[in-house]
Amino acid sequence: SVLHLHCPGCGLSRSIMALSQGNLAAGLELHLFGPLAGLTVVLLLLSCLLPAEPRRRLVSSVRSVEVTTGLSQVCLLLFMLYWLIRLIVGHGVVRALV
Repeated sequence: SVLHLHCPGCGLSRSIMALSQGNLAAGLELHLFGPLAGLTVVLLLLSCLLPAEPRRRLVSSVRSVEVTTGLSQVCLLLFMLYWLIRLIVGHGVVRALV
């Protein structure tokens, strides 16, 4: 990266891989949002494999949760807040700027 700062998703792929191998501690250490991202990947793959009617019900359920809770906006806000905290505390914004 130009500024030598980590991106918001840095470690997310490795986190999902650790979780897929049953290593919850490593998955959470690599990226706190790994379990949520992994669940999203599983739901997307499942929706691709389902026949039309069960897929429609799954999409309808997910849409209903999103409409009533605003979950994606909350997750995005928390994801960006987590990134800022990692930059300041964990990955050293101060070191990158010095």
